[in-house]
Amino acid sequence: MQGPERSVLSALPRDASFWTRAVTAIPGIGPVRAERLAVLGIQTWGDLLLHLPRRYQVFHFCPTFEAVDALDDGAGVLMPGEVVAANVRRSWQRPHLVIESVIFSVGPRRFPIHLLRPVRGRRMPPPSVKPGTRVHLRAVLRWRDGVPHFDQPEFVVHNSSVADRVIPVYPLTQGISQKLLRESIHHVLMQATTEISGAAAAADVLHALRLLHQPQTPEDPERGRRSLALLEIALLPAPTPKLPSNVQAPASSSGSPRRPLCEAFLRHLPFEPTGAQRRAMAEWDAEVEQPIGTQRLLTGDVGSGKTLVIAYALLKAVELGGQGALIAPTRLLAEQHANSLRSLLRGLDVRLELLTSLCSADERSRILTDLQNGTIDIIVGTQALLQEGVRFRRLGLGVIDEQHRFGVAQRDALAAKGAERMLIVSATPIPRTLAETVYRGLPVSRLDEKPPGRRPVETLWVPTRRRAEVVDFLRRRTAAGEQAFVVCPYIDSDDHDGGLGAEEMYRHLQQELGKDQVALIHGRMSAERQATAMEAFAAGRVPILVATSIIEVGVDVPHATIMVIEAAHLFGLAQLHQLRGRVGRGDRQAYAILISDGPTAASRERLAAIRRSSDGFYLAEQDLKLRGPGEFIGMRQWGLTDLQFVDLARDIDLFTLVNSWRDKNDEKLAALIDSIPVEWKERLIRRRLHEVTDE
Repeated sequence: MQGPERSVLSALPRDASFWTRAVTAIPGIGPVRAERLAVLGIQTWGDLLLHLPRRYQVFHFCPTFEAVDALDDGAGVLMPGEVVAANVRRSWQRPHLVIESVIFSVGPRRFPIHLLRPVRGRRMPPPSVKPGTRVHLRAVLRWRDGVPHFDQPEFVVHNSSVADRVIPVYPLTQGISQKLLRESIHHVLMQATTEISGAAAAADVLHALRLLHQPQTPEDPERGRRSLALLEIALLPAPTPKLPSNVQAPASSSGSPRRPLCEAFLRHLPFEPTGAQRRAMAEWDAEVEQPIGTQRLLTGDVGSGKTLVIAYALLKAVELGGQGALIAPTRLLAEQHANSLRSLLRGLDVRLELLTSLCSADERSRILTDLQNGTIDIIVGTQALLQEGVRFRRLGLGVIDEQHRFGVAQRDALAAKGAERMLIVSATPIPRTLAETVYRGLPVSRLDEKPPGRRPVETLWVPTRRRAEVVDFLRRRTAAGEQAFVVCPYIDSDDHDGGLGAEEMYRHLQQELGKDQVALIHGRMSAERQATAMEAFAAGRVPILVATSIIEVGVDVPHATIMVIEAAHLFGLAQLHQLRGRVGRGDRQAYAILISDGPTAASRERLAAIRRSSDGFYLAEQDLKLRGPGEFIGMRQWGLTDLQFVDLARDIDLFTLVNSWRDKNDEKLAALIDSIPVEWKERLIRRRLHEVTDE
């Protein structure tokens, strides 16, 4: 299924009457709320339907008050009863809120419930429920000193369409509530029912979306996700070791070396390559003896020496009379690659240049001219290398590093520059199970050894009540000249599963350690602010960097010896291992500190696994096994940026099924694809370009 850019699933028409209809057409959403929704990437009705829940809260029906005794702390409660009394008073601490106090009766038991409600102006609003009304209390149960308390309470009437027992919990931003998102999605799905009819495929897709957004049972979200995942997999192009035939170069790149570079490179290395590195280089030697147009996947553990293999492959292209190009997702990472390659290639007759947005107009013009006439051997850059004005004399090899940041379109764009071969570098170890199904047909070089002599990172698991001790540890270590990352699972703390968000952690550490001691980086910051913070940390001017997992890969700060991971149970094993790999690159002992109470058995097993092993391939396999229902694996970690609904932990069988259909030319695959209306296919799998700016 090669073809034009296709987007994530929609069984909805592409015209402005539905899919692209602005969110302001939804009751209750005006310009202000629309602006806030845009922060979440939601501007149209289609965006709203593709804003997936991050988890589901199951509310257990409790016909009596005593039924809550059987429930654990944190369980959802759905309890029928009657409103006895209700009144509203202003919150003097927070004038924009009012407190609604309700006396709720469940059988003979009466107890108070307090709700916070926003208010506009000075006029006091009436209670949301009237005495004598029969309603459900929906809340989260919290046990305090053996007494049940009901957090996040909400009253829903008996015939309400949102009084379901399984409630989606969505990612939020300031000014957008769960209730607003649920009601808005309900409105869009109701409109879809009336506006889209008569198409069986549309009905199937809409049914799957309803299972995700309005589940009636705990099993419904998984059923809906699997239905949509099968469609995504069916529309993926079949894995192939060949570049697109229309972009293959016309000349052969094999033959006798024109410049004996690789042998001199290995002879002058100041260290001995590992066995895995030698094996990967031998595999590349064999690769260049094959007809042009091949591509290979390089996957390796953290610190396994992928840069050495990349350098060897680039040199091989130059040795055979071509040029090499290395594309990285960010300017900072491109600069780090250029510095590392210059160090490795020192003393060799090779010209390497770096092309980024910091190049002056004159410098850029000179680089582009020399690149086209062939006097530049190796070029390192960001997505700027894909621009129309960049031309090569003969591009023997294109290397895409941290390929999870790029889509298929960027890969094809580099191939269209005339790349005779492609080396795709994975940011994380890829499990064999995954390589044999998702990447079937693509040759893989695995770096499963690490250079000797590196100290293992000491990994500690610390409960949240000891967070102050971690701050003291940071104070002592940074005073001694060390640096630390502090990674949080999300930007804001509101409405998340415990732990501090990056913004709150940043303010907390500034208060404890001083404003000049802490920098902040996350995805909502401008590229310029991100680069400034990262450069200040990399240069050692700021000892502590608070971040989200935006720094998961590709950041090399030798003086960084401490990695603190807040709410570590919210990360997968592969992510934890990647984050841990950001430290321990110098001579000092390094530490990874996992702050978490391990709220579930699965999370405790993951945290125990990361403590007992530093083998990235083992941990990647465990990650596939340990991820439980509702915990979607981040496709980006293994390069599957295009997939929204596929969960590798549970969908390997779907890949196997589709692969078997392809092998047999089974009509079932064609029937599945043909059942999707042509006007929807362009939107069925979004080839997210992950637009990476060069700032």
